[in-house]
Amino acid sequence: DIVMFDNFSPEHIAALSQRFSKGKTLFEASGGIGPEEAVKYAASGVDLISMGCLTHSVKALKIHMVFRKVRSAGRKDKRPHRVEGH
Repeated sequence: DIVMFDNFSPEHIAALSQRFSKGKTLFEASGGIGPEEAVKYAASGVDLISMGCLTHSVKALKIHMVFRKVRSAGRKDKRPHRVEGH
């Protein structure tokens, strides 16, 4: 189980996390957290920190793969093998 503290201040999270027994439950902080605030949130008692800034302004990278079947040495048909869908 995970308890998410969304848009809570580090101070508020610290106060709440001390009030509750975690057991196996993880505490996660999220919502408007940037690299500058990560240390404060880490000290608040959370186990996980989500930072949307890691993905909000990332430029996409176009990647594709082409799979081709390799002919065996004993294959008599010399035509190239075509992979459907390309």
